[in-house]
Amino acid sequence: MNMNQQFIDLVTRMAQEYEPWNHLPPGTPLTEELIREAIAGIQNGIYPDYIGMGNPDADILLVGREKALDPDEPHDRPIILHELLLNHPHWYDIVVNHPNKGSHDAALLQRPHPFTDFSPYNPLLFQDTRHRVARKGSHTYRRMWLTVNRGATAHQLRGLSRMNNQQQEAWSWGLFDKVFITELSIQVARKSNEAPTPFRLTEWLQSARYRFMSRMAAAFYRRFKTVVIYAGVNDTGVKYVGAPGSPERLALVQIFNPSLTHNHMHLRANGMVQEYANGSGARVLITPTLFMQVGVRSALTIQPLI
Repeated sequence: MNMNQQFIDLVTRMAQEYEPWNHLPPGTPLTEELIREAIAGIQNGIYPDYIGMGNPDADILLVGREKALDPDEPHDRPIILHELLLNHPHWYDIVVNHPNKGSHDAALLQRPHPFTDFSPYNPLLFQDTRHRVARKGSHTYRRMWLTVNRGATAHQLRGLSRMNNQQQEAWSWGLFDKVFITELSIQVARKSNEAPTPFRLTEWLQSARYRFMSRMAAAFYRRFKTVVIYAGVNDTGVKYVGAPGSPERLALVQIFNPSLTHNHMHLRANGMVQEYANGSGARVLITPTLFMQVGVRSALTIQPLI
């Protein structure tokens, strides 16, 4: 198996400690009632065990605030099901039942229900997700692609809707071979102000999600060389990631590199990116967003730093 041992250990340990999704055997039918209950559990913070998607062996970890999905939107529910509710079951099934399958192996999309048609290595292979992204020209995935493909410029990017299936697949692997992505919050909301519990860093640091990321999953999240946190700015202009110099900011940064201190923060890209680095462990970059616009909190300003 090519996966790093930290990831394998995490997936295996989660299978011993979390219920009920981690023990879901292939072929298990998912009833509407079960899905509704699980989504309610996500919105109430009951299930903290979202690992993420992409290449577990990548050098770059991208960390957002929460998924921009609507649990009341029928087109979003299949995406929520695979990306969140079944995130660990997907990885567990691959680690246990398909350890010799490469990330690009089409057989991973043909695994038994409920895993059929989705691979956590590349969520854009899932038809529902790809169609949703193709309709949104400046979708976060497009910003991610621009961020990690150094040398690319915004005008070089064609929208997915103008690519054929083969081009779309090649484009998506150009992102997910290079990164692993996760979220600070397990909740979903189409817009930040629509979240059932607005994200506040102080409260989040007391949550089961923070304990999962900083304890059980810490060894895996700390293996990345570069971490980019793009958690946004709230309505008052205060960053969701805490003020520089605050204990809350340090607690967040130290999830990914416990050796970092306030003194290790430096401004980059004309002050648009705050970088924590001390030559040991991960470099942690903090930026409000991955906007497409050149020079405006842009993915392009992060490119040279990765």
